[in-house]
Amino acid sequence: MAATTCPNCGCARYPDSRGHCPDCNYPPLRRLTLTGIKGKLSFGVRTPMGSTLLSKLSEEARFAERDEQFTIFCRDSDWFILARNRTRNATLLNGKAIPVETRLKEGDVIALGSASGAKTQVMRIVVGMTDG
Repeated sequence: MAATTCPNCGCARYPDSRGHCPDCNYPPLRRLTLTGIKGKLSFGVRTPMGSTLLSKLSEEARFAERDEQFTIFCRDSDWFILARNRTRNATLLNGKAIPVETRLKEGDVIALGSASGAKTQVMRIVVGMTDG
């Protein structure tokens, strides 16, 4: 197998076990940013999202499960959301229930509410992504 060098800095140890350069971290890891009416949170690692964390983003976090409503995680530089089953209120992505892990895109909207649309959706959180 031919050795590969980092296209950014020329490091001969590229890629490492994460698929990045150990010297310059190329390609930069994408960070996920969630923005709500109360503020913004930025993530670089797998994080279970419950009412405690969500309360930093929205007053309506009380409608979320305490420990875990959903989990966000990164795989191959893409961010995903995985809703927990059997919660009081469904986790919605762009107004639709999340049946399986789903790739997140810039501008996606995460909310809580009824998957049937019968109840008002609460806790609107907008997804953003940044490199670095």
